[in-house]
Amino acid sequence: MLFIILIGIISFFVAVLAVQNSMAVQLSFFTWTFDSNLIIVVIISVLAGLVIAACWGLKLKTQSAWRTHKLNDQIQKLTKENKALQDEIAALKQQLPDAVPELEDKKEIVQP
Repeated sequence: MLFIILIGIISFFVAVLAVQNSMAVQLSFFTWTFDSNLIIVVIISVLAGLVIAACWGLKLKTQSAWRTHKLNDQIQKLTKENKALQDEIAALKQQLPDAVPELEDKKEIVQP
């Protein structure tokens, strides 16, 4: 909501600037020279700024989405690895009671 209010205020000031400065100006772009109204120049400049800001925002959003996608893939990979390790631990715990009596029979076990 604050963003919309800020855009409205900026748009109001741009409109006032354009209306108060409606004189003809001469523009040069590389080798081209032409006459135009200052209102058109101001509006085109504002629109160019909006397009640049939109492209930058799209770039940031795309990078964020790509990073999120990579992190989600990594989470899935680590979750699968965690499940496999937990299954392995469970299997080893089931084998452990069978191995303990064999170890208790031997006197080589050093007790701390």
